[in-house]
Amino acid sequence: MMPCLVSPIRKHKIGSDDLVVPAAAEMAAYIWFFCFVKNPFVKDGCFNSTLLQNYDLCGSILIGIGLILSILIFHTSLKGTVINTIPRQHMGKLVFAKLIVDIITVGLVSLSTCSFFFVDFSSCSEVVYFTLFRQLVVSWLVVFVILVNIWHWAVPSLKFLDWICCGFLGSNLSAEIKERLWKLFGFDNYSVLNGVVDLLMKFFKEQVDIVPTDILVALILIKEQQTLKQQPFMLSSCSTASSKRPTWMNVTLARHYLQFAMGSFGWMLYVLTGPFAFLKLMASLLKSSSSLKKKKKDDIIDDSFLMLNTVGIQLHAGLSIEEIVYVSFYNREFEVPFFIAIDRLQKSIVVAIRGSLSVHDLVTDLTALEGEILLFDNSVTMTAHSGILHVAQNLYHKLLGIDKTGSVVGKGLLEKAEKQLSTLEGPRASTEYNLVITGHSLGAGVAAILGILLYQHEEYQEKLRCFAFSPPGGLLSLMGAIHCEPFTVSVVLGDDLVTKLSICSIFDLKLKVLNILKNCDVPKHAIIGSWLQEKLIGLFGWQFVCLRNHSNWMQSGPSWARDEKALQAVTSYQNHLQEAINSTVDEKSKYNRLYLPGTILYLHQFSGTRVKCYRTYWLCRDAETLGEIILSPNTIHHHRPLFLKRALDVLCCDTKGPSRAEVAMTIS
Repeated sequence: MMPCLVSPIRKHKIGSDDLVVPAAAEMAAYIWFFCFVKNPFVKDGCFNSTLLQNYDLCGSILIGIGLILSILIFHTSLKGTVINTIPRQHMGKLVFAKLIVDIITVGLVSLSTCSFFFVDFSSCSEVVYFTLFRQLVVSWLVVFVILVNIWHWAVPSLKFLDWICCGFLGSNLSAEIKERLWKLFGFDNYSVLNGVVDLLMKFFKEQVDIVPTDILVALILIKEQQTLKQQPFMLSSCSTASSKRPTWMNVTLARHYLQFAMGSFGWMLYVLTGPFAFLKLMASLLKSSSSLKKKKKDDIIDDSFLMLNTVGIQLHAGLSIEEIVYVSFYNREFEVPFFIAIDRLQKSIVVAIRGSLSVHDLVTDLTALEGEILLFDNSVTMTAHSGILHVAQNLYHKLLGIDKTGSVVGKGLLEKAEKQLSTLEGPRASTEYNLVITGHSLGAGVAAILGILLYQHEEYQEKLRCFAFSPPGGLLSLMGAIHCEPFTVSVVLGDDLVTKLSICSIFDLKLKVLNILKNCDVPKHAIIGSWLQEKLIGLFGWQFVCLRNHSNWMQSGPSWARDEKALQAVTSYQNHLQEAINSTVDEKSKYNRLYLPGTILYLHQFSGTRVKCYRTYWLCRDAETLGEIILSPNTIHHHRPLFLKRALDVLCCDTKGPSRAEVAMTIS
């Protein structure tokens, strides 16, 4: 922990208590080398030169010294606690001494190698020769590890993020050269990248000396606290009443339109749906190849040569080629793939928008500052995630065939869809069909904002429906989230990270990390070791509860209570951390909290007897469970479309009984 380990050469980006495992591994390597590789092979009279014998003796001495230093480093690294580093104050000197021994070892092995080729082995047996050769090869393997170690300790560290953010973008290169360099990587908007870098630097700039394992320890303790807490959504009050929700906001329709949202990902997601999905994809491609050729080139944009993504859309959503109106897989900053289709089963025109799947989408996600949504009558002032807002505005212009000023420039895609619907179902069908906008992740955020933009047109107000699956947590201001309640439902599964992710929630997590480190008087190896023990034992399927009662470490009070020097050092570290906490609070206050859009359908996963069980809750947007990043094994899994589909499948399956699907509940 703080401060970072300092040797006579430089300051290192590791803590003095991070060397327990490396030192133990090095001790094992020394013992193995001495016992199983280094054999007493030299006999008097085997060869005339005694040079290799001297090298052998020197090597034995160096192995012994290295082993002793490794034991001392291992023992010292176990001392103290996360916040109390005084018992490890001599670690830098030990590491420097070990570095000198390693450098001498490299020189000795190099000289031994040169001497090996000049010694006459004519009087020696083959056993001696090959034993020497084996030891030489193993020695160079050890030298390789030592060279890596020397580079790590002696060469100034290259901070990758700082190099990217400050060295590359913040260098003295002209703006024109920088823009050309970024275009080589496929990025067209250099100013947007500058904004992303500025935002990243606010999160990751170094205010105190914290090493990666300190953050790991803090996250482990945060997860432990979250596990011990009661489920926050069970205690939250919510103003959403079941009677106020439209009837179309239900699990069955959510499951239906999730198929369209998944279809926007194309064939790559479809092949993950089952063991024979790829064969089904190929069979469907052969079957529909002739009908795909009849489609106009303007109707399918930037798909692969074989139209695999379009076939994936058909298979996901169960559509015929005639029901697909328009497909675009063009992907740049603020441009995401989407498709428009006619859903005859639920009588709707569907606009499905793809989620994040490329580096360009990542840039859009990270353009997370607020942008203002401008409506025609200016009656409502609302803000939104600026990157997603740009995507929604671009798509809005395409759907209505207008430019940025609102002037009509051509036939819109929605008009084209209505015309194709009239051809399939008759001229009056457009008045009977609803307009559904759906998407997953980034696509869900775009769908919600696109719904707000379309809702200002009277012809769409009665028939507009938006299904946002796992939308970003930092999407809309409070006014915007309330404004889209009548036509938007957000579907959130369990501990999904993205639905809780926003600028404010990241700052909250950073504050938790700093506060925990400020008062953590427990050895780092005890926390990480206990966590690893729980994970490793869990791999064998045993029922195991790891009770990390850290009070045992503090029964006699703080570890620095009787050491004046340690007290001064710990107080200094805590003051630095408090300054970082105050700075983070000030930085967080500059940003407004953004919320999930519309009405929120929360799917809570709990353990049943043999299968995963789910319960549905209609939550208010300020429920505690929606504003806090939950650290759990499901943080990433619950964001995946296939996991969300599995949950909705279980909830829609009435034949399996109430043990697999619970009745929907409204917290009021």
